[in-house]
Amino acid sequence: MDKNMRRLLCLLLAAFSACETSNSEDSVRIVAQTSSQADKRMMHSALAILVQHCEGLRSAGPDIESASARFRSGEATWQREYGWDRMIEVEAKIVAAPKILKTKIGGDYPGGHTCYFALGGGQKPGVDIGKSACQSVCDMDGQFKSVPELAFVR
Repeated sequence: MDKNMRRLLCLLLAAFSACETSNSEDSVRIVAQTSSQADKRMMHSALAILVQHCEGLRSAGPDIESASARFRSGEATWQREYGWDRMIEVEAKIVAAPKILKTKIGGDYPGGHTCYFALGGGQKPGVDIGKSACQSVCDMDGQFKSVPELAFVR
C-alpha cells in the first residue's frame, strides 16, 4: 500500500481505532460524532465504500487538512427525494494549495474548499456532493453518484 493510500485510510478509519504511521505528518484523524458501536461499524463500512468510488480520495491524502464524519437526519428536500431518513456526512477541508488534487482535476479548483460528502441508503443509495469543485475530487460529472453498496446506510 502506498504512502498516500495509507494516510487516507488512517484519515477515514482513525475514528474507530488507533492508526499509526511511520511519519507523524502523514496521520490525520477524523472526528466521528457517534458513540454507538453499531453506528461506528456502519460508518466504517460506508467510508471504505466512499474511498472505493472516489478516485481523488484514494490518492490525495496529503491534500486533506482535516476531516470529520457524523450522522445527520434527512431533512432537506433532496434527501427526502432520495429516501434518506439518515445519512453520513463527511466534511473534509482541502489544503489551500493542494499538490495532488490540482494536477489530477480539470475545471474547478478544490484548493481551500471544505467539501461535504453525503452518503445514504434508502431508495436511492449513493454519494451526493454539492460543490462542483468537490465533485471533481471524486471525478463526478454531477452532484449525485449512484452507489448501490451504500443501501445499508439508514
